[in-house]
Amino acid sequence: MAALAEDGIDVRGLMVAIVGAGGAARSVIDALGRAGVDSIRVVNRTASAAESASELATVAAVGTVDDIETADLVVNASSVGMGITPSDATASDLPCSPQLLRASQIVVDLVYHPLRTAWLDAADQVGARTIDGLGMLIHQAALQQLAWLGRHPDVEVMRRAAEAALAERSSQAAGG
Repeated sequence: MAALAEDGIDVRGLMVAIVGAGGAARSVIDALGRAGVDSIRVVNRTASAAESASELATVAAVGTVDDIETADLVVNASSVGMGITPSDATASDLPCSPQLLRASQIVVDLVYHPLRTAWLDAADQVGARTIDGLGMLIHQAALQQLAWLGRHPDVEVMRRAAEAALAERSSQAAGG
């Protein structure tokens, strides 16, 4: 929620589609449900996992890929696309078909390596507003430090350090 708020997004009243039903998806479903979204549709390959995850918020239910097209906010909470550069990505490296995305949507990819995923690039191409997963990672770490140490760290310092580490990681992967 802090990462979305940092980008000026008020989720109240939005229709949301979450792709995935694992731990990250469950956290997002719980947080969005408490934040006042209108509805959440959980889209997952395994219906039983989607059903279990949707029990975390009263406004959540099992969804279908069609829900992605009609959502205001679409979140990739799966690991699809992790570690794959956009130039190397194939259709199977996207959490859904880019044809389901539209310009009026906010598209979030919780994947943070690479920072710009093929799915975010596809969302950019249709004119959607895109948000990468680094903000979630940073704010999650900040909240953990607050819980464990009683101090709220400077998230901008954390962001710069994370961006530097990701750039180094990408450079090493490219043989640089």
